[in-house]
Amino acid sequence: MSYSENGWTDGELAAEWITKEKANDETQVLLMDGHSSHYTPELLAFAKANNIIILGYPPHCTHALQGLDVVCFAVMNEAWKEEIDAFETLNRCKIGKEHFTEVFGKGFLKAFTTPTILSAFKKTGIYPFNPKPGSQIHQGI
Repeated sequence: MSYSENGWTDGELAAEWITKEKANDETQVLLMDGHSSHYTPELLAFAKANNIIILGYPPHCTHALQGLDVVCFAVMNEAWKEEIDAFETLNRCKIGKEHFTEVFGKGFLKAFTTPTILSAFKKTGIYPFNPKPGSQIHQGI
């Protein structure tokens, strides 16, 4: 687990996170927003050497195209609330800092499942590619 001083992902964190094993010896596509802080020479060189194609979302479109924002975080929010309620009911106490990772981890595992992630890509029209997903989400783009 890593973090940055300001809490945002940057190129250094991305370079730590990305691994050859995740590429699975196949061409992979990594979607990132276009902010320049996410792209370091090391990250770009690693991607090129390992057949990882980095594509940037168009400016001002991430709110509609990032599956995390469109689907996954909403599911996570509900799972997080459910896990807090379950913890507090079982333990008859409020959740404290010392319980955060345990409770958050359970909610995260419930939310970030393969079906949820696939649903996010489908809803945003990223995969399978759909240039006209017919969603209200895309009207502001």
